[in-house]
Amino acid sequence: MLRERDQYRSAWVVIAGALMAALVRMVRLTWRVRTHNEFLLREALDSDGAVLVFWHGEQLPMVPQHGSSRIVGMASLSRDGSLLAEVARRLGYGLVRGGSSRGSVSALREARRALQEGVSPALAVDGPRGPAHEVKLGALGLASWTGRPIVYAVSQCSWAIRLRSWD
Repeated sequence: MLRERDQYRSAWVVIAGALMAALVRMVRLTWRVRTHNEFLLREALDSDGAVLVFWHGEQLPMVPQHGSSRIVGMASLSRDGSLLAEVARRLGYGLVRGGSSRGSVSALREARRALQEGVSPALAVDGPRGPAHEVKLGALGLASWTGRPIVYAVSQCSWAIRLRSWD
């Protein structure tokens, strides 16, 4: 299994992560979800894996829908990233820690190793600092290094509450 470096995994992060994961599971029960072309994701997970990409701010509806040990999420080494990592861990995902500001090389190396093991890394292609909906090169580099396809996932909500955080 992939190792993670998590210097901020404190008791607060574990407790808040457990509460947020429970909240996500409860809210998920209120959603009506329609999926389109989900066979592309299933084919990627059943084959040698793929680089799964999405935009920041669109991942929440997908997280409880696709939880799998065949997918590793990427989370930054920040405190916010530690909270996100704890929630993702509790929802069934493996993790790779690192982002474009800190730990990018080791995170991409771990994601590449995951792909070699048939596990698909999932990451926001607009990076942790934005600008929103502007593709950064990490996912493209990862796909070109490994020869694996990129599967782009999008989610849309008919109604949503948006918080100040862009993701």
